[in-house]
Amino acid sequence: MHARQEHAKLALHGNVAHLGVKGPLPLAELLAFDTVEGFPPDYMHAVCLGVTRQVVEILLDSSNH
Repeated sequence: MHARQEHAKLALHGNVAHLGVKGPLPLAELLAFDTVEGFPPDYMHAVCLGVTRQVVEILLDSSNH
C-alpha cells in the first residue's frame, strides 16, 4: 500500500487532515485511473503562476544544451 493511501486512511478515521491529506480520493478506487497523469494542467497553475514561462526558459536557455 502506498504512503498516500495510509495518510488517507488515517485522515478518514481520525476526521482530521494527516500530513496535508484530508481523505481518500474517490477516483483512486478506479484501477485504470492514474491520479498523477489523469488530470490535465489547469490554467492557473500552468499560465498564471508562471510554470509555462519557466519551462520555456529552461528549454531555450543555452546553458541546458
